[in-house]
Amino acid sequence: MTKSSYKVYWSYSAKTNLKDIYGFIKQKSKQGAKNVLADIRKASKSLHFPEQT
Repeated sequence: MTKSSYKVYWSYSAKTNLKDIYGFIKQKSKQGAKNVLADIRKASKSLHFPEQT
């Protein structure tokens, strides 16, 4: 079994949502907002899809 890699493409809407999330959290904590975005980006790089047969 070989492991395929996929690239995640962020839509305009998704990018806008990320900016909105950052802006909302930044009101309380700028570092917290940076951490959340980093976590979201990291999670998008570790997505796994079931093998299709």
